[in-house]
Amino acid sequence: MPKEAYVTMANKAVFIAHCLVLAESIREVGDDRDIVLLLFDAAEDSDTFLGIHSRAVDDLRIDVRRVKNPVCFENIAPNYKPFARRYYFDYVKLLAFNLTEYDRVLFMDGDMVVNRNLDEVFLSTPPPRAGGNTWIAASDGPYSPLNSGLVLIAPSSKDYDSLLKMVYEGNYAEPGGWEGVGGVHHGSSHTQGILPYYFQGRICKLPRTLYNNQVPADLPSDGFEAIRVVHFTGHGKPRVANVAGGNGGPANSDISRRAHDRWQGLWSRVQARVQK
Repeated sequence: MPKEAYVTMANKAVFIAHCLVLAESIREVGDDRDIVLLLFDAAEDSDTFLGIHSRAVDDLRIDVRRVKNPVCFENIAPNYKPFARRYYFDYVKLLAFNLTEYDRVLFMDGDMVVNRNLDEVFLSTPPPRAGGNTWIAASDGPYSPLNSGLVLIAPSSKDYDSLLKMVYEGNYAEPGGWEGVGGVHHGSSHTQGILPYYFQGRICKLPRTLYNNQVPADLPSDGFEAIRVVHFTGHGKPRVANVAGGNGGPANSDISRRAHDRWQGLWSRVQARVQK
C-alpha cells in the first residue's frame, strides 16, 4: 500500500492556526494520512502558540518539522535576485519534493479547507506525455496556468535537486518567463512559473472549481456542496480572533460566506481540542 501524506507550511502564529484548521478538515472527512507541517520561522516566534495548541497538534497527529528555506539567497544568480526577493518564502514548498519517505504527498497551502475526501486526487494518473517520467497534478489559477497552493507530488531527490538548480541559475526574465517560455503571470517568477515550466507536458489537470476553489466566480454547477477544497486566496482570508495578523473576512459572495462559516466552525473544533 503506498505511503501518502499531506504537507503544508507556516512561519507565524496566524498561519499555524490556518494549518490546524486545514488538518481538522482533513480528519473530519475521515482521512487518516500523515500530515506534515513545515515550520520555517525562528523557534521563539511560534513556540508559545504551539505550546498552547499542543493538544490539538497531538490529537490531529500533525508531524511538525522545523525547516530552513532550501534556497540560499546569496547563491542565486544576480539577474534573478530581484525576482527571488519578492516571494522568497515560497521556495519552502520545494521541500515537499524531497520527502522521499512517501510515495505521494499532496502539498496544500494552509489557507485551505477540505470539504470532502480526496482519495481521488491521490489516485490521479499521469498524463500520456509523462511516459515513465515524474509528474504532478494541480489546477490552474484565475491568473496563472498553475496554482501551486495544491500540488500532488511523487517525491524525488532528482526533481528536488533539479528544481533548486533551476532557482539558483535563475534563467527568468520579464517578459518571457523561464527560459523564454510561459510568459509572465501571477507568481510566474516563483513556484507558479517554475513548476509548469519544469513539468511541461507532465501535469495532470485538476478542475479548479472542485479541488482548488479560489474565487467567488469558481462556483461549480452542482453548487457549494460539490467543492472538495476551498482556497481562501480570493474568498478573503479567515479571521483568527486574538491572533496577530488574524484580521480578515469573507468576500462579498454567498460561496465565500459559507466557506468562512465552515472555517470558523473548524477553528472552534480546534479550540475544543485545546480545552479538553
